[in-house]
Amino acid sequence: MTDKKTPSRKAKPAKSATEAKAGAKATATKKGTVDDKAAASDKAPPKPRKAIPKPPPAEAAPAPQAPGRGLPLAPEAFRATPRAGLGAPGDRLFSGLAWFNGALYLASSAKAPEGMARIHRRLASGEWAMVYESPPQPLGDGTRMSRDYAITALAVLQAPGDAAPCLYAGTASILGGQILRSEDGETFSRASPHGLDDDTRLSVTQLTVFGDRLFAVPRGTITDEVHEPRWSPEPVILVAEPAEDGAEPGWVPACLPGFGDLTNLEIATLSVAHGHLYASTINPSHGFQLWRSKADGAPPYAWEQVLTRGAWRYALNMEVTAAAEFGDALWLGTGLPGRGHDATHDVGPGAAELIRVEADGSWDIVTGEMRFTPDGLKVPQTAMSPGFHNDFNTAISALEVHDGVLYAGTANWEPRHITEQPVEEGEAPPAL
Repeated sequence: MTDKKTPSRKAKPAKSATEAKAGAKATATKKGTVDDKAAASDKAPPKPRKAIPKPPPAEAAPAPQAPGRGLPLAPEAFRATPRAGLGAPGDRLFSGLAWFNGALYLASSAKAPEGMARIHRRLASGEWAMVYESPPQPLGDGTRMSRDYAITALAVLQAPGDAAPCLYAGTASILGGQILRSEDGETFSRASPHGLDDDTRLSVTQLTVFGDRLFAVPRGTITDEVHEPRWSPEPVILVAEPAEDGAEPGWVPACLPGFGDLTNLEIATLSVAHGHLYASTINPSHGFQLWRSKADGAPPYAWEQVLTRGAWRYALNMEVTAAAEFGDALWLGTGLPGRGHDATHDVGPGAAELIRVEADGSWDIVTGEMRFTPDGLKVPQTAMSPGFHNDFNTAISALEVHDGVLYAGTANWEPRHITEQPVEEGEAPPAL
């Protein structure tokens, strides 16, 4: 057997001294050439750079807005004003605010039926002066009782026959709600009969002027057997008929009872926008309805339905709790009574929505619940859920425009918002 030998790598022959010397010389020559080029480049002047274009001059910043113009008010702007019922601890509720003749007016209401309705005016000194107190009314059994126990509406209106805007107030009374009127903010007189021609109507909760006519909404029922402050047998809007000099106007229906729908239990709001009179209903079965009319011709007028079924949220939008015109749109705040649950009709729990209605009848959810509707998919434009991201905000109880800003007040029953700490007049509420 023959062994296989691995071929060995041939070794390179060693360079002679002459060859090594020649190679070193060549390497040195090459290195010298490179070094010479580097030195030459260091001595050469740098090439000029291209000029960098300067950015255009910035536009002048807009002048800052004057304080208080179109800017939301800070929490520090609010202070506690009246306390302890303004000297009448029995007054359990401040039920209305109005600015009239350069002064702030505040209405208070007391416990039904033995309470006493009052209206106060804030003086320049910061004190409050009572300008109206419901007079006592003799009863059939020889006793006396305050004629009105609550002020349920307060508004500055210029009704037909008024030379200038006047302060109007709607009242609640066991004798039937009525309308009061004052030209100077000091003296109040009756502007309607009890109950607006039906003394079983407990209160007057909405007042507005549209098309040179005065409109009112009565609410509740009062009879010998029934004292129901919330519901009426026939929910209706009333309009004042032209009256002779010195006489009280008569009142006639401006619409069919409940707009012809028996599930509409009450008229909730009355407002003016887009050249129409708008009215909303309370409907625990299907959700609120929104109607509007131009009030042309003789009453009852023709009405157009704008929204139904609680803007397609159904009974969770049981009623419109506030309405205001702002930015060429009608804004609606919705809600449920109490703690967001109507136990009588078993509706809820739920939180409030804010809805915007345009002049052409189109509408959008500003804050609320995303849903499919016959008008397409509706997504809250602020990306905020019902109650402004707070499930305890069960109703938007007030909408008011001030200095170009829309403010919304809510009814909130969250336990941490309850405090028994007293708040002195002029002080900020305690931190919670």
